[in-house]
Amino acid sequence: MQAASDLEPESFSRTVAELLRERLVHASGALGRERIELCHEQLRVWLWDGLDQPKRRVLAERLATAFGSDGDPAQVAALWLEAGHNARQPVTWWQPASAR
Repeated sequence: MQAASDLEPESFSRTVAELLRERLVHASGALGRERIELCHEQLRVWLWDGLDQPKRRVLAERLATAFGSDGDPAQVAALWLEAGHNARQPVTWWQPASAR
């Protein structure tokens, strides 16, 4: 997530800590591999819809790259499509390298 945010690690940590304190996000998972999610679906929709198309595409590509093969394949594929890539490209991100 930090890589997708385009923030320095220290700034990212402070930002996530503040979001956790305000109960806008929750985190789960092992240290260094945490999953950070917004607590409210409406907040996610409002934030995403508030981005203009170029920013949305850049962020979608960053998130798809950050999630890579560790993410939910459907979510990664949807992000690649949102980033403007064709329908075939997302498949390679979750297939084993031997299948590519």
